[in-house]
Amino acid sequence: MPRWTEPVQVDHDRCQFEDAGSFLARLSIRSSLILGFGAMSGVMALAVLAALFVSSSVISSVGEILEVQLPATVNTFRVARAAEALGASGIPLAFLSTANEREVAFHRVDTALKTLKQSQASLQGAAEGTNEELGSLLSELTDNLQRMRDIVDERIRLRLLQRGAREMLLANLLAFQQHLTYRVRILEGDSDVIHSLMSQPSPPVDRIANMANQLTILLPVARFYGEIEAVNGRLLAASQDATLPTLNLSLQVLNASLESIEITLDRFPGGLSRELAQPFADLKRLVRGEDGLIRLRGRELRLNEESLALNHVNEQILERVDAATDNMVRSGLDAVSRTGLEVDVTRRRYFLFLVITTGLGFVGVALLMHFQIDRHVIARLSWLSTAMQNVAAGHMDVSLPPAGCSELGRLGAALHLFRETAIEARERESALHASNIRVEQALALVEQKAAELEIANAKLQELSVRDPLTGLFNRRRFDQALTSEWARAGHGGKPLALLVLDLDYFKQYNDRYGHQAGDACLQQVGSILQNHARRAGDVAARFGGEEFCLICPYTNKEQAESIAQSLRQSILDQALPHEDSPFGVVTVSIGYMVATPDATCTSDDLLHLADQALYLAKDKGRNCIQFIETLPTIV
Repeated sequence: MPRWTEPVQVDHDRCQFEDAGSFLARLSIRSSLILGFGAMSGVMALAVLAALFVSSSVISSVGEILEVQLPATVNTFRVARAAEALGASGIPLAFLSTANEREVAFHRVDTALKTLKQSQASLQGAAEGTNEELGSLLSELTDNLQRMRDIVDERIRLRLLQRGAREMLLANLLAFQQHLTYRVRILEGDSDVIHSLMSQPSPPVDRIANMANQLTILLPVARFYGEIEAVNGRLLAASQDATLPTLNLSLQVLNASLESIEITLDRFPGGLSRELAQPFADLKRLVRGEDGLIRLRGRELRLNEESLALNHVNEQILERVDAATDNMVRSGLDAVSRTGLEVDVTRRRYFLFLVITTGLGFVGVALLMHFQIDRHVIARLSWLSTAMQNVAAGHMDVSLPPAGCSELGRLGAALHLFRETAIEARERESALHASNIRVEQALALVEQKAAELEIANAKLQELSVRDPLTGLFNRRRFDQALTSEWARAGHGGKPLALLVLDLDYFKQYNDRYGHQAGDACLQQVGSILQNHARRAGDVAARFGGEEFCLICPYTNKEQAESIAQSLRQSILDQALPHEDSPFGVVTVSIGYMVATPDATCTSDDLLHLADQALYLAKDKGRNCIQFIETLPTIV
């Protein structure tokens, strides 16, 4: 074995010392190789992830086009076609006059309206402003059609009234005929007799004069009867007038005729005038009355004009609907085009990113090989071999390589072992003393943390049985309390009351005022319920959602009823506004049950029957209390 008398000189300028501030210097040979392969793998993984991201982005954009934008465009077309069908189904409503036609037309309108609602419900991809405008137009169209349906019903009703008025007119004419026909016949017979007498060689002048005087009395009756028939004919014709001006003109003519007839009637003898007064009054009502033929026809003509006007408005609405749907379709197609451009830009951007990342990865691997392998691993191996030669030669005061955790560092540590033994012993003794002090401090800290943990556990135990929103007991604590109170009441033979209450129309309250307002409402109801749990054994709990329970030990039926009524009234007195409730404020329905425990029933039976009483209160209109007497031992 060769021996050196002089230490070998080492070029320390090229060596990189292993210290706490040099990460690369602390790496082992295996770690260096793993780092190199890891860097290369990371570059490849990054490239793969970038490719996957680009593919995912493209797929997502295409999926949005296929699943959102294109279906929205198709549904827009469907809404437009359904609106046109609905408008077309409403056109015949302006001309209906029979119940059978009404049923057929209403069925068509209902079918078109159902199709429109289905199409409108499936339209979700349009812009918010355009969609609101379209919904407003369709709502206006629906309202117009509903008004036209009301007009159809009114028109049919008017037709029935007109038919009844015509029957009354015929009956009126028959009444006049009953009073006047025989007098007209007398007039005609006397005229024939006078003509026969006048044709004799020696006519009886006195007789002819008497008969002529009688004819003079009956002539106004004949004229009156003729005028009555003329008025009836004009009235029937006027009931078929096509326009309001024509109808008004007919009314003026009829009024003039009635005034003339009334003057003639006043000249009749008293008995005849009284006989004809009632039929003439009926005739005037048929001409001038609100339920007369003229008024009924006028109302029908105004309804027809309103129907035509509504049809015209509907045509304008459909034009606006077409314009709105065209805008929505164009917006959808523009969105598809923009999405395609965004996909292309994203693809180009990430392709450039992939190229840059790959290039940087290769540059990083090359720098790692240079700075780690060449400047650290090879240099330290040269230094370590030289130091080992110097130690073998007996030169202990030479500079030794630094110790470390890597393979080369552990070899350097072996060279420092003997020189550092004493120093390490003193350091271990000092470290042991410091460690004892830290252990004592740690024990004191553990005791302090244990005390804090007991306090925290107590708080957690309290929180585990409380509802976080209302502060009442939760369902878990309620079940425990109901079981224990049922057993206690059974041992003492005392009654146990259970109240179950539920907020009326609370879902509609949340929908209108929001969940924050709903939570505030639940908190207020919970506070009122807690105020009614006055005795030490009373348990107020939130059963779930808007449902609450109150357990009242040693409480009979009358006391339970009083508590339930007081609780219901207290919540009603709060007057919390609830516009979607028929009561206008927040109310509760309460079902309560009272029983003395025995072998025939359990606490679950009590809860079930109280719940059934609650459902009975709901069925009876809400905002009330109900009790079911079902258990065998009812107090």
